[in-house]
Amino acid sequence: MLDPVLTPHGEEQCRQLSQSFPFSDSISLITVSPLRRTIYTALLSFPSPINDRKVPVIALPELQEIGDLACDTGSDLDELTKEMADKPIDLSLVGKGWEIKEGRWAPTGEAIEKRVREARQWLRARPEKEIALVAHGGLLHYLTEDWSGSGKYTGEITPYLLIYLPRAGFLFVTHDYVYQRDIGTGWANTEFRSYEFVDGEEGGNASFIETTESHLRRRGEEIPLTDAERLQLRETAKESWAGRRVLESLSKSSNLDFSFVQLPVGFGAFEQESAALPERTLETLKTECDGALFGARLDHYANVRPVKTTPKSRNQIDLAIVRENTEDLYVKEERTF
Repeated sequence: MLDPVLTPHGEEQCRQLSQSFPFSDSISLITVSPLRRTIYTALLSFPSPINDRKVPVIALPELQEIGDLACDTGSDLDELTKEMADKPIDLSLVGKGWEIKEGRWAPTGEAIEKRVREARQWLRARPEKEIALVAHGGLLHYLTEDWSGSGKYTGEITPYLLIYLPRAGFLFVTHDYVYQRDIGTGWANTEFRSYEFVDGEEGGNASFIETTESHLRRRGEEIPLTDAERLQLRETAKESWAGRRVLESLSKSSNLDFSFVQLPVGFGAFEQESAALPERTLETLKTECDGALFGARLDHYANVRPVKTTPKSRNQIDLAIVRENTEDLYVKEERTF
């Protein structure tokens, strides 16, 4: 479904948030991804700031979802402008072709990191003290450079609500549009976190870091990740997402029909179900799946990966890679002590 709107459940969550969110009176700017579901999340969640105090709502195309599925792709600007004609949303920063997932808007790591860096720079340069930002789960991992739990929540598309307070931090809240998605996220519905810019940072990256208060509220006394550990976690998460995209591309080009099932495993599963490898995960793998991506420790002594080029390739390759498989389950938040 191209550029879907919120489900009735998502709309109800927005209405509940509008009654309970404690920072509505201090917001002085609302910034949103131009996808329809994020625009409507903002309009439904902030009726008082928008209608009573006339707080501006600005659509920023750099905040669009990172994938190239139909549900992650925005509407044509003319169509979007027509639909939003009677709504208080500023689309002046959204240009023609913003919804075409090529070049600047390509679903590649390099392109995504470049545009979220520009979004952070734009936010840091704004004069407003408190800014609400509505974006998406996959995008927020790139935007905050925080990849904790990046595979924790799957199976739904979630617009996220971000509140920005310069020198005080960011607050995040989430909403949902239920639809099968291609990647996971560490952001839960109606969750909020606070971040702040890194003081004294050289260069133009405009990095965020989670505030102490927010981390304590979410993770208790757990020691926050170091910069090196955050970088390692980012690379691990990006590899997992990239592997999924490779299979999807192969499916399109080679007339192969892949279907995917996201299953809980590892430390994230242990936190939720007190089992690193839940029985339902094993049962699903045995009865419904032909293979597992990143599926170590399923009574295998070796990970055998046959590799063949596609029929249209000029140089043909036929080989098998064998990797020993004696390690235990991955925590996915590698630490040094």
